[in-house]
Amino acid sequence: MGRETSTNSLPRAQSRGIFVFIFGFVSGIFVSSLVFVPPILSALIIFLGLVIFIVERVWKEKVAKEVLFLSLVFLSFGLGALRYSIKDFHEPLVPLFTGIVVSEPEQRENTTRFVFQADNGEKVLVNTDLYSPVQYGDQVRMEGKLDEPGIIEDKNGSRPFDYSKYLSKDDIYYTLNFTEVEVLSGGHGNPVKRILFKIKRSFVRKTKQVLAEPYRDTHRGALRLQHHYHRRVY
Repeated sequence: MGRETSTNSLPRAQSRGIFVFIFGFVSGIFVSSLVFVPPILSALIIFLGLVIFIVERVWKEKVAKEVLFLSLVFLSFGLGALRYSIKDFHEPLVPLFTGIVVSEPEQRENTTRFVFQADNGEKVLVNTDLYSPVQYGDQVRMEGKLDEPGIIEDKNGSRPFDYSKYLSKDDIYYTLNFTEVEVLSGGHGNPVKRILFKIKRSFVRKTKQVLAEPYRDTHRGALRLQHHYHRRVY
């Protein structure tokens, strides 16, 4: 019975360890997004986690669960912070104006927005005409105003929004506005995504048609009533 209990506790301890590691890693990224954590400090935190584990192992010849979880927290937090810091050292190339649409185009109020990956690997957030026919996986050539995103000041005086850092988490370092898009060919990109996006577009189109029918019937009824009223008056 004792052996069975200890055997069953192993997967539970492993799952807890994985959870602790993920939590620490995500926490490191989150904290680094709020305040600057120097890479040297991240390395020291990782080193501290290793020291805690090694000292416990050498001193007691057995690592207690609490100490193991503590060392995992330091290790994962340091790795998460270091991972976020490394992104800040990226030196983006000036993107070429031909490449592939790598996200589903999203229609906003007056524009269509999508992510474009240039032939030299750089990603660009593109804003173009609202009724642009561009789709995921299209190979395109573009012309527009290339900008580097910056700080967006809040009109209410609250904390400014670092738009460049927000986009950098997806490896996007440029925006392209007032863009003219020429579709060269289609069918590129991930085939699974293409199928899923196609199904989604079909579903959205049919949903709009279904929702629009009652409004059309109401409009027709109003026109008939108005026509009948005019006949009676005149």
